[in-house]
Amino acid sequence: MRGWSVVRFAAWAVCLAAAAVAPARADRAVDPEWLPLRPRAEWTYDTHRDQTYDRAKAAIRRTLHKGRTRMVVESAADRVPGGFRVREQTVLQPIEGRGVRESIAGWTLYSFEDALRVHASSEILADQSLGEVVYEPPLRLLATTTVGESWDAGVFRNGAQRAKVRGEVLGIEDLEGTPSFDGCLKVRLAGPISGVVSQTEQQGEIESGEYERLLWFARGVGIVRDVTTLEVEMRMPEERRVRLLEVLSMRLVEHRGAR
Repeated sequence: MRGWSVVRFAAWAVCLAAAAVAPARADRAVDPEWLPLRPRAEWTYDTHRDQTYDRAKAAIRRTLHKGRTRMVVESAADRVPGGFRVREQTVLQPIEGRGVRESIAGWTLYSFEDALRVHASSEILADQSLGEVVYEPPLRLLATTTVGESWDAGVFRNGAQRAKVRGEVLGIEDLEGTPSFDGCLKVRLAGPISGVVSQTEQQGEIESGEYERLLWFARGVGIVRDVTTLEVEMRMPEERRVRLLEVLSMRLVEHRGAR
């Protein structure tokens, strides 16, 4: 795994552990049309990333990137009955600060019956090897659509980092813009982060950190907006303190159903 990546932490990463609530009854199953997984379906997003690196007694460094993220669905019934693999490619260009062009690839293995489950996720590393995480039992990304309900979502893993996440359905919202979407389901996933973060050739221990992901689902389309925020305070070698703040925003610009 790369060091600290909101793209993979969120992405499709982003993933949640099995809800610690009672199993959903059939009459309360989540409609799979909130994320229609069908072979050859595609989503394209405008993507922006804002990173701030604040080191004690040093200048604050801020880097902005923008680009596109493309996702494509393929069948994965060979790994999970009723499973689908969503392949993701993100390309980011720096627009401010000392950033460089980045190309990030990976995939997430889903199934969607009474709930949206995540069975595995992977990132294709620079040497073309796979950094794969398998969840057994599978995680739940969306366990209910009832406004006001929440669930203990468990622990999501991203390399040497862990996030103990809780999910909550915040409400129903209309999203303006081009394209616009009415009646979107707004979901919040949030919790504390722990573990180790790699910065160049050094590692820092997380002393405190928070993860928040806001998702807007449009029925028949899928995720139309996605805002992930990571804020971490960590201790580096020689007792230096560093604060990292990273915000990744994605907005759907094109959706193609199965062809």
